[in-house]
Amino acid sequence: MDAQGHGRCVVVFPALPLLKGRYSITSYLFCEKGLHIYDLADQSISLDVTQQGVEQGVVTLKHAWLTA
Repeated sequence: MDAQGHGRCVVVFPALPLLKGRYSITSYLFCEKGLHIYDLADQSISLDVTQQGVEQGVVTLKHAWLTA
């Protein structure tokens, strides 16, 4: 945090398996108990995701089919 009280935080997602589409990001800064909202950035970022496959939906999750 700088002298004016400004700082930044970074979140890293090692994998974010989003499928094709446009996604808007809204972020909140909460107190340590998650009760008080200090700040809000509503739809401050937009992501356009492309894909090569034909999957449909929002995400593609790693999975395996098992037989019993």
